[in-house]
Amino acid sequence: MIRSILIAQLIWITSSAPQAWDFHLKDSAGNVHSVSDWHGRKAAVLFFIAPDCPISNRYAPEINRIVHDYSSRNVVFEIVYSDPDIAAKDAAKHVHDFGFQMAALLDPQQVLATRTKATITPSVVVFSSDGVVQYRGRIDDRYVDLITYRDTPQRQDLRLALDSILSGKPVALAMTQAVGCYLPKPLKPGHGIDEVLLYR
Repeated sequence: MIRSILIAQLIWITSSAPQAWDFHLKDSAGNVHSVSDWHGRKAAVLFFIAPDCPISNRYAPEINRIVHDYSSRNVVFEIVYSDPDIAAKDAAKHVHDFGFQMAALLDPQQVLATRTKATITPSVVVFSSDGVVQYRGRIDDRYVDLITYRDTPQRQDLRLALDSILSGKPVALAMTQAVGCYLPKPLKPGHGIDEVLLYR
């Protein structure tokens, strides 16, 4: 009787535990990536960008500077292309043209964009190593709106978030509003796309 009760309690605890999540997406070179890429890291950063978004492209130098400054501090960076019209060769060309030194994930069904609630490029989402969102929003506040641009940002949101995480502190401003181009609607299932977001 006691054994049956203990088994029942174990089943209840397991079924009521938070659902872990994972994804399997190919990059522009055909390699498959998942949450396992982040294991053992202090943080994982996803940059949602688009080749045809002028604001996104204008941020390329700062993106590269951030990757250079924080990669050696156990932070992993990945680009995410969530436009269903972007082919692997187009993503690879964009990565080459703008000098990005990180994996470029193809997300045509916007499984990562949906999971992270990313709707604008450029925007960024920062995760802890166990897949919990720590920061979501803009890279910095250079763009006040689509017209007003500062040569020098007053607040470097992504850098501040990473500094807090690396110091073991909570991110003071965990969400900001990105300014840029809206993502198009994703492809409907059944169009030959095998990338899926897995819940388990």
